[in-house]
Amino acid sequence: MQSIPLTVNGNSREIPLNGESSLGDLLDYLRNAYTSETNCISSIRIDGEEISESAEKALAPLPISELRSIEVSTAHPRELAQATLQDMIEFCEPLITRAKIAGEEFRADGHPSRDLASLVDGISTFIEALQGARQILNIRSGALPSVDLLEADLTSIMKDAVSFYEEGHIDYVAELLSDYLVKNLEEWRTDGVPALMRARDS
Repeated sequence: MQSIPLTVNGNSREIPLNGESSLGDLLDYLRNAYTSETNCISSIRIDGEEISESAEKALAPLPISELRSIEVSTAHPRELAQATLQDMIEFCEPLITRAKIAGEEFRADGHPSRDLASLVDGISTFIEALQGARQILNIRSGALPSVDLLEADLTSIMKDAVSFYEEGHIDYVAELLSDYLVKNLEEWRTDGVPALMRARDS
């Protein structure tokens, strides 16, 4: 058994993998070892840098022997869900800004396809985080009708925006982004996400 440069919550750990095993093998092992109803991995740092999900996939084939350090932090799933919801409140502001900018460009007869794509990606990330937090906090559909309505509206707005953009209905896309989407995101920030943060096993 080779010693791996691994710490979990600041404590050194040894695992039954050799240096030729891949980072992907190590991460699979760690998730099995540190995922339960009361524990989950909250962050992974490779050589001092926290890695994203996309970076993790890219680095997965890398042999462990080529890494200088692997730092893993864990948290209670509910704590992680609450932290995610807090981040979502802060994330609303840049999404609102993107929506306003894209809407203004459409109204000026522009075609900000890059801005629209970035906005769609941001909203997708927002929805994924929302659904993950709801699952961890056991907030079932129907438990918070106002939140369910906000989520349905958000999904509908983004679907319509993409459809009407592809069909060339630029004026309507501008209205959806500048008015309806901005209003929806503002309601998430002030009402929707805070309601989720207050909810428990609804």
